[in-house]
Amino acid sequence: MIEEVRIYLIIFISLSILVASLNFFIKKYRQPHKKITRHKTKEAPIIDKPKKELKQFQCYLLVKSEDNNYFKYSELTKIIISYGFKLNDDAVFDLKNENNSKIIISNNINPGTFDNYNDESEIKGLYVFLLTKADKSLELDLQTYFNMTLSIASKLNAQVKTANNILVNIDSIETHLKEYIATYG
Repeated sequence: MIEEVRIYLIIFISLSILVASLNFFIKKYRQPHKKITRHKTKEAPIIDKPKKELKQFQCYLLVKSEDNNYFKYSELTKIIISYGFKLNDDAVFDLKNENNSKIIISNNINPGTFDNYNDESEIKGLYVFLLTKADKSLELDLQTYFNMTLSIASKLNAQVKTANNILVNIDSIETHLKEYIATYG
């Protein structure tokens, strides 16, 4: 029986030394950033899935007089305001719709604002920007944008051109819409 106790004692001491050695090496080489923490509640943590962000779509058209004349500021503002645009704090005209799309009209001369203008001031041209999300409403937003820009230009006896200096008119709207939808839609 003493022999059995000795064997158990040797096994116990050997296991104790082994556990102590392992514990020493674990503490010495453990990386602090891999520390495992346990939640005290039974509920699993809620992880919010990131929402898919819609691509921002923007384009602009240039409105210039057909004969390179200037627009009178007083005449210009009356026409722009009649479409529901308002002069905002940044001194540009803007219009938001129910889709959170935004149409902005700015001066085409730097810095692009309408501050420091009076009724007799003359303006060479306008940039009309469309800012919207590339979602289901993109085609409708573009249609409204093109039609409104062409309507304003016709009241000013002006031309409308794209960023690539391509003339836009009633007949070419459908082509431009298809091009934008194919690219961004």
